[in-house]
Amino acid sequence: MNIDFLSGFRVLDLTDELGIYCGRILADFGAEVIKVERPGGDEARNRPPFYKDLPSPENSLFWAFANLNKKGITLDISSDEGRELFKKLVRRSDLVIESFPPGALESLGLGYNELARVNRRLVLTSITPYGHNGPYSDYPAGDINIMAAGGMLRLHADIDRPPVRFSVPLAGFLGSLHAA
Repeated sequence: MNIDFLSGFRVLDLTDELGIYCGRILADFGAEVIKVERPGGDEARNRPPFYKDLPSPENSLFWAFANLNKKGITLDISSDEGRELFKKLVRRSDLVIESFPPGALESLGLGYNELARVNRRLVLTSITPYGHNGPYSDYPAGDINIMAAGGMLRLHADIDRPPVRFSVPLAGFLGSLHAA
């Protein structure tokens, strides 16, 4: 069965491991998803397992899984030229998904208000560990921290031992699912 009800929509994916699965879901439903990687590649390319146990940015099975059906480009949005190219892409896009720390896009001149001036139809979805405001909004967090703060690790522990880390970045996957 071909599920392509998002056919005709273009998504710019600026996510890291925290939101990388969101773009995969949208691509699976037919959207054209363009993964925008920084020069040097996304850190998720270094996540195991690796094809034939050969560590390489091109051999990460996690990367291949999370980016299936996506297109990809390399773009330095911290440079003036990169920001201008990104804005050109935004003009012809419907959605931007990102998982930068709160305020990071604004500091680059690529916050929602600026991008909406370029494309008033644009939807910007932010995936953060603790939201954009509030007492924990500036706290960095990995998957295990988010799972602990949300109480999910308690469900993955026996009474006589500490919790065990999930084998996949479950908080990122759940956040991505809800964002999609």
